[in-house]
Amino acid sequence: MLLYKEGVYREESHTKKVLRSLVSRVRRKSNILLICIVLLVGFGFVARFELTQSNVGFDANVYPTSRKKRRPGGLRSKPLEELIEPVLPKPLEELIEPVLPSVDYVDLLRGVAPGNDRWSYGNVLPIHSLPRGMTHWSVTTTKGLEKTFYVDVGAIDFVGVRATFEPSPWMGDYGQFLVMPSMQDLGNPKVWLQSDSKSVLKPHHLNLTIMSYCSEAGCTQFEFSPAAHGGMFSMRAPPGLGDHRRELTFKVPRIHSPGKLSVVSDEISGYSAEVHNMKRGISSFHNYISALVEWPEGVNGKIQCSQLLCSISWLGLAEGETVRVRVGNSFISLDQARLNRKRELDVHPTIESIVQAGRKTWNSYLDRVQVHGRTVDNIGAKQKLFTSLYRALLWPRDLAELDDENKPVHWSPYNGKVAKGHVMTDSGFWDAYRTLYPMLQLVYPDVAKDILSGWVNAIQENGGSIPEWPNPGIANMMEGTMSDCPLSDAIVTGLLQGEEADIAYEELLSHVFKSGRGSAYLKDGYVPSSVSLSQNFYLADWAIAQAAKARGDKKTSKLLLARSHNWTKLFNPETAFFQPKRDGGQFGPTQTFDEFEFYLRGPYTEGGPWQYRFYVPHDPAGLREAFAKTDEDMCKVLHKALTMTPAYHSHDPMPDASSMGMFNFGQYCHANQPTHHILYMFAHANGCALEGQKWIQKAIQTFYGKFGYAGDEDNGEQSSWLVLSALGLYQLAPGNGKYQVGAPPLFPKMVIQRPRKYGGDLTIERDAALEGAGGVFQATKVSFKDKKLDLTNYQSPPSFNYKDLLAGGTILFSN
Repeated sequence: MLLYKEGVYREESHTKKVLRSLVSRVRRKSNILLICIVLLVGFGFVARFELTQSNVGFDANVYPTSRKKRRPGGLRSKPLEELIEPVLPKPLEELIEPVLPSVDYVDLLRGVAPGNDRWSYGNVLPIHSLPRGMTHWSVTTTKGLEKTFYVDVGAIDFVGVRATFEPSPWMGDYGQFLVMPSMQDLGNPKVWLQSDSKSVLKPHHLNLTIMSYCSEAGCTQFEFSPAAHGGMFSMRAPPGLGDHRRELTFKVPRIHSPGKLSVVSDEISGYSAEVHNMKRGISSFHNYISALVEWPEGVNGKIQCSQLLCSISWLGLAEGETVRVRVGNSFISLDQARLNRKRELDVHPTIESIVQAGRKTWNSYLDRVQVHGRTVDNIGAKQKLFTSLYRALLWPRDLAELDDENKPVHWSPYNGKVAKGHVMTDSGFWDAYRTLYPMLQLVYPDVAKDILSGWVNAIQENGGSIPEWPNPGIANMMEGTMSDCPLSDAIVTGLLQGEEADIAYEELLSHVFKSGRGSAYLKDGYVPSSVSLSQNFYLADWAIAQAAKARGDKKTSKLLLARSHNWTKLFNPETAFFQPKRDGGQFGPTQTFDEFEFYLRGPYTEGGPWQYRFYVPHDPAGLREAFAKTDEDMCKVLHKALTMTPAYHSHDPMPDASSMGMFNFGQYCHANQPTHHILYMFAHANGCALEGQKWIQKAIQTFYGKFGYAGDEDNGEQSSWLVLSALGLYQLAPGNGKYQVGAPPLFPKMVIQRPRKYGGDLTIERDAALEGAGGVFQATKVSFKDKKLDLTNYQSPPSFNYKDLLAGGTILFSN
């Protein structure tokens, strides 16, 4: 192999000269079968070419032992173009891949396609925020601040940028307000949001070209860059737009509670009071706003306000002008909003400054996961990975703000008071427990620790009870007490210690012994008429049993372990499905059982018998034995689930069911969480322990793409599934601090780089000799900490303790 590196080349002509030089060298060398040329181009591009004996012409002079006689089968010299072209699977420009910062791979529009109650590609917003930022911002193509679906990426009518706290269109927004650009007599602003246009939509930067506000000198640019508690707006008009008055308008809603805006000098101040899901008696919510206008020299501007609107307007300059507005917001007070603005925004002289700061911050988080080597659709794979990390780093929402002593304080949606520390909201544990918390603990243990501490504060402020789905106050839209899993896991792994662990454990015990389970479950071992709620309770009991064991509470651990195995009471041996039981303890008639029924609510929440057929992640060996007793083989049942017709019978409008039908992945419904562990159950099935690797990699290729997601993204849950699966690790049963080995990593080598305070670097790589086709690899062995483990061992599939993974090392997939 010849590695060619000869300085920095900035133009295509230089590249061609290098290639010609290399070809001439090839012709002078003997016995060269393969030459890989790697061009290191100064502007960050990398190109790779392969020249082999089949396309490089050799004459007799190549062979020094036979100078006069042409070697039989010898090849004649060819022009440069013919030397290169046959070995390029794609045009040259497609082989040249820019080396980009991680944040530049994030696709904000992925999954934003307009959704409804029958279809979803993610139902996400193109959120501009800092990692873990309190305030999110989104473009909107809809004026109504009451709307929860308000972005149409195909529309060219642009309304503005909305400060939003909406975790899901099904939950709703609060504290929202709107900033709208316009020009007098030129109509509504027209923009093109698509990512292949001139517009820039990145987590840290929005830059839109307003096509309807143009002159010969160019078009108006509308920019925004977020801070943790606010952001900066910039409107730059070109010369030649004449006397059309420019405007930036602030609008707060009056839906349930009216907001208020006013102006003093160049500062707009006020609040949005829109809120829902609050405890009765808590009427203190305000999202306070402090917006400071910076006028360019020579501009004659004015600010006019009514109760709900403030208009910043000015006449342009002959040479063009830029008006900036720095916005700080706070849930605590107007003074705190001003403090947030001064600390986070006033220190930046231009929007370029805050854009660069935001870029640096995002890259520092995204670079926790380093990728090395190339994979199939390399750029697409990076977009999937870093877009998923971006989504996961937005949730749950941290309401902490820094006071004048730089200490975190927050307004609590659970009691309406201001308190010290962090507090969390806008996340549902029914979704997030499965992948978000295991991913954050593995890649971002520092972030996970703050989040868990915030939930402990929520317990205290909510009267000793954790909110299962707050938005911002109590909503609890989903069934069960699935906060039990991340809280238990945090106790087992040590992320919660001391008083915080004590508070969390008391909360867990209240779930299993007081009001959290219900009398029927405690007496009979199941919830009448509900498979999904019963199964959630079984898993939650098992998770708390692990926490009890870690705390030395052997009695509780033993009791809950026994309760967690009551899943066998709902496994019907006549059908080999989980079915609901009546109050008397009987299953319904077998002849009326419909295995393809798909429910929104009822015996199977957001799924049906097939989607809940493997929902015993804490006891896969027991499920394998249960199938065997019915003459079913778990391997065959799993395979059937993934290859059969994706039939469903639903009377409810369910985007999840529609998605399952579209992707043709059998009864595996990646659009919703109850199936997300199924591909990892293969490892526990006799005869096909390795088959799950193929399906995991196919799922990454199928359910994640430019279109978005297979269904609702659900606040980082679907994204975290991809991150864990790309890393080759998955917490099958959150609660015991263990990660099961999955498929070989998405890239040849991936490295998790955590702060030294929290752990060492963890490298996950696949052996170079590992064969794969179409981006799908299969390994039979995995090595870690000087141990080589057998991936065909279905009775005890390899898994690693969290503390060992946190310490770092190298995991190698091989044969």
